[in-house]
Amino acid sequence: MSSTDQRIRKTHHSVYAISYHLVFVVKYRKPVLTPEMGDYMESIARRLLKANGGGLISLKTDRDHVHLLIELKPTDAPSRAAGSLKTQFSKELHQHFGHEIALQLKGSTLWSASYFIATTGGVTLETLEKYVASQQTEAHHRKYISRGRYGKKRNLRPKPEE
Repeated sequence: MSSTDQRIRKTHHSVYAISYHLVFVVKYRKPVLTPEMGDYMESIARRLLKANGGGLISLKTDRDHVHLLIELKPTDAPSRAAGSLKTQFSKELHQHFGHEIALQLKGSTLWSASYFIATTGGVTLETLEKYVASQQTEAHHRKYISRGRYGKKRNLRPKPEE
């Protein structure tokens, strides 16, 4: 997904497009996950993320891990979202697929303690650094002066008559 493919979202105080790639691994890399479990996790993720103002872009599973592409609000902590998703997946998968999970894993722990997370921005740090540096150039400053944004402060009050 390129940065231009991301949906721009708005709140009262911000405009944003924040997405993350998450990977959760089954404990001991056991081949526990089935396509049915993947479909079920997708419905769980959609419900949880939507309820918190985010969204699920994609969820794909392999037998021993799951990949998610998610959108979050700027006020959401990605680590909290990851923890909530792992907890809810484990709880609901054990309720609906407990027997299948028990065939591969002993105990109630479904996921390894760690996870992978990365932002999905479509530009490199080098590109961003160049963009930020370009904001300090004289040409950039002149462009905004010509549009009246950095020019003299305008006095919007009428002048008193003498």
